[in-house]
Amino acid sequence: TYRMFFIIRYRFLFAFLVSLSTTLVASENGFSNPTNPAVSHKEAPRWERNGGRAFDPQLFTTIPKDQEKTFKLIVAAHSPDNLEQAILKTKSLMKQKGPAASTAACLLGDLYLRKSHNGANTKWVDQALAAFGKAVSMNPSAENAQKALLKKGYIYFERKLYPEALGNFQRAISQNKNSPQGISALIGVARSFQAWKRWSHVIKWVRQGDSLPLSPADRQTMQLVEADALYQLARFEDAYKLYKIAIPDGQPFPKEPRTLFGYGEAAYRAGHFNEMKTLMKLMLKASYEINPKDPVAP
Repeated sequence: TYRMFFIIRYRFLFAFLVSLSTTLVASENGFSNPTNPAVSHKEAPRWERNGGRAFDPQLFTTIPKDQEKTFKLIVAAHSPDNLEQAILKTKSLMKQKGPAASTAACLLGDLYLRKSHNGANTKWVDQALAAFGKAVSMNPSAENAQKALLKKGYIYFERKLYPEALGNFQRAISQNKNSPQGISALIGVARSFQAWKRWSHVIKWVRQGDSLPLSPADRQTMQLVEADALYQLARFEDAYKLYKIAIPDGQPFPKEPRTLFGYGEAAYRAGHFNEMKTLMKLMLKASYEINPKDPVAP
């Protein structure tokens, strides 16, 4: 009887702390209020939390070397104080024939995103989507076209329009699945199906990454996404084992409430009660680091 009381108490605390920590993390990263324009371009939080990877500086339009002279003045003028001038110059380049037009379309989308204050102004995000679409149609095989598809996918993901996000991510994969953008798009597909709660599709797409040159961080992300799907499918022992592979002993534990809760619940459902208690302590520690003044923090 005492053991059951102990387990029920820990499960209740797990659920409560997950809810609390999720709220605190959202508030901490500046996106609990999507109209907050104060978050700088470099400070955009991880897209795993909010879909904001469309603003990742690494996805900014690539200017081919043979076009650097054409775009020199525009790139120099795209600071917040000169966005209007940069947008006008970029629009004029889109009217020209040749590869520079598709580069200009992709760059125009990035400028609109800058003008949107990290998505706070949806009018400019819509304009960015249109510009990225033109970039893809003008030169579908270009590197910038794959970046445009990826950014469109992230924007639709953030808006919870998962079929549209999936369409763009999958087109980016078909262009070059081994490129950094292709790998990011594969993670985007898995994340979209996860958010859409299509668990069997999550596992199907995650497995496609087994043969790709994933970074350790990307490999861990895919393993954790698959572990969550296995848990949701009531395959608790499989989920528990995959969580242990994704987070080996001695490695810092992710400070993600969803991951902590999934791992702990999988351990509990699979009968690994000692592991569940350890995870509970980690959850308490994470809660303390997020907000040490909270009454539930140790």
